[in-house]
Amino acid sequence: LKFAKYDNFEGFKALVELAKLKEGEFFFEEKVTSIDQHFSEDSNKILEDLKKELEKLKTSGLTKLSKAVRLIPKTTKNVILNPIQWSIVAFSQNFLSLGDIAKSINVKASEVLDAVEDLEKRGLIKLIEKADIERKGDKVKEEKKVPSIFWKTLEKEFAVLVGPVADSIIEDEIESFGKNKDNFPLSRLPKLIERLSQEIDSPSKRLEFQKKMLTLMKQL
Repeated sequence: LKFAKYDNFEGFKALVELAKLKEGEFFFEEKVTSIDQHFSEDSNKILEDLKKELEKLKTSGLTKLSKAVRLIPKTTKNVILNPIQWSIVAFSQNFLSLGDIAKSINVKASEVLDAVEDLEKRGLIKLIEKADIERKGDKVKEEKKVPSIFWKTLEKEFAVLVGPVADSIIEDEIESFGKNKDNFPLSRLPKLIERLSQEIDSPSKRLEFQKKMLTLMKQL
């Protein structure tokens, strides 16, 4: 093994990123040469170092699961989140650990860690120690509810995009959770926004709607 390149990475870092992939297509070419040489060690030594690095990353991931999330106020032109990321944003208000978030939304811890890594790269969140929150007295004792002022803004923004049926769609979606506007939990808000956004035909308008809702949610 003399050379490795993946995306914007080269050398050992490229090998690490390749090893983290869960699936892919592989093909081989004979007698491929390169003027670059990233490795001088024996291939077995390189693979041994790669194994140690992956074990270190796994340990780091387990450490991350004990941490909580804090949102970073930021204006960005392109904010779009998948359902797991929406849930992470919502649960950040309750200061749950990433491990607890994974259990609450019934997904694998690795999926939450992948979602968090993407949010960190985009500068939308930072990880903090739960112990630091508790020492500061920030621990939430009961689940927060969505304030009434949010519903007014949501209805207004949604109506612009889907028309006069906006209120009915919102009410139906809220009822599907077995809740109403007076007792709708903040932790379920990302899922609700995700469902409502699917009613918007235009991808660009859907993205703009999600961006506005994310900005509002940071203020709740």
